[in-house]
Formats: sequence, C-alpha cells, structure tokens
Amino acid sequence: MFFHFDFTASEADFLAFSYFNAFDSVHGKRRIRKNRLSFMAVIAALIVLVFLVEGWTVFSLVYAALAGLYAVIYMLLYKKIIKRNIRKNMNRLKQIGKLPFDPVSTMEFYEDKMVEIGASTHLEQGYDILERICVVGDRYIYLYSNSMSAHVLLIPQVREQSNLEEFIHFISQKCNTIEYYEL
Repeated sequence: MFFHFDFTASEADFLAFSYFNAFDSVHGKRRIRKNRLSFMAVIAALIVLVFLVEGWTVFSLVYAALAGLYAVIYMLLYKKIIKRNIRKNMNRLKQIGKLPFDPVSTMEFYEDKMVEIGASTHLEQGYDILERICVVGDRYIYLYSNSMSAHVLLIPQVREQSNLEEFIHFISQKCNTIEYYEL
C-alpha cells in the first residue's frame, strides 16, 4: 500500500462537489452552456411558430414579449434553480436514509488499484477507470470515474495523514488528465 487515508465527510462536502460538478468543472460549464442554448432555441422556435400561425397580431407580440421575458428571467435564475434542486435532492435522500456518500470512509491507494471502504461500501477499482483528476484549491481532490461521479478526497485530511505533493504526484501518474481549479 502506498497511501492510506481516513476521511470524515459532511453534507457540505457533498454539496461542494455537486456545485463544482454542476457549475465550475469543464463538463459542468459545457452542460450549462448547452442547456441555455437549447432553452433559448426552444423559446425562439415557439415565438417564430406563433408569428407564423398568428401573423403580426397583438397576441403574437404579447406572447413574444412574455416568452422573451420568461427566457431572460430563467437565464438569470438558472444557477439558483440548479442549486435549489441539488439541495432538495440531498434533503430527500437524507430523509429516506440513503445519503450519496459515506460520512466516514477509508481510501487506500496501491500500485494497481484503489480501494474505498465505507460503512456501506467496499469498492476496489483499477486506475483505468479514472477519467480525470480535479484539484480544487486547497480543499478537495476529485477522482472522476465518469462525468458525474467521483471519489472526493479532502485536502486538509490528506495533508494531516501524508505528504500532499507526493500523493498528487503518485495519482497524476495514474491518470493523464489533471485539472487545477482556484475557487
């Protein structure tokens, strides 16, 4: 075993990952841009359709104005809507007792695999599943296995238990894509 870490994660850590994944990561920014463009295309298509069917009437002008206003308000509130949905989903999962993370877990890193051990999980995976590694300031390291899920490592806890630079060097040899974010 090369590295062994015991982590204590909180709801705030999971929300921070979800927000990062939704807004700040490369994939999140791409999704936001795509969703906004798609929404605007649908609104524009509806406005054009109303003008084609109704012509230049008072109804079509009012409809176009209201649809445009709705689109602008939606664009301005888009991130708040997504944040609210993330928190709402977290609260729903907490109520049914199925948190999407283990509050206390252990991560072990070997030459050929990584092992996550939690109260409800025991997961062994080879490093070939790593899509990318994101180092977010001095708070988190996210080991992405796909664009939506990652192992969350808390940097302060990594620093307490090992040399952070050695670990980042070790893990960066296992994945070609490592991204650094300052948030």
